[in-house]
Amino acid sequence: MAGIAEIVLFTAGAGACIPLGGYIASHTHIRQQWLEQEFRHAVIALGAGILLGAVAMVLVPEALQYLGYAPWATLLLLAGGLLFYGLERYLDIHRHSAPQFTGMLLDFLPESLALGGLAAAGADATLLLAVLIGLQNFPEGFNAYQELRSASYPAKKVLLVMLALVPLGPAFGVTGY
Repeated sequence: MAGIAEIVLFTAGAGACIPLGGYIASHTHIRQQWLEQEFRHAVIALGAGILLGAVAMVLVPEALQYLGYAPWATLLLLAGGLLFYGLERYLDIHRHSAPQFTGMLLDFLPESLALGGLAAAGADATLLLAVLIGLQNFPEGFNAYQELRSASYPAKKVLLVMLALVPLGPAFGVTGY
């Protein structure tokens, strides 16, 4: 499999982990409040650890190989962080804050772009990055579902929105390619 078909398959597979995590969350019922909180903390930590692993093992080494130590890359990274902070702050002020869902969406799109760029560069780590993105999207989907259900959104609507996010991965992946 080569090129764009590979990117579409990899990003769709990684994106499909979002509604899969939400679906699992919709069928997980923990009665004791403290146990539910601790379980959610563990799932969030798992997702964050996988994301950090993907960045440290795949994205940073590949970027350094192709970009060198460009100062503009550091500025772009900081600008992206400030943009995400500003968006979450805006949503919080307007009482539409859903940090887990927003974070999931805002990292899935750049991850898909990066995956497409990595494939275009012919890197060997494309499949590894796709698997890491999928592993990280699963707990994010799980927690985003819990978060939106806690905000009284209907279960079916939450799962449909998560399912609608899946095609964004291939679209951004092809753009990155």
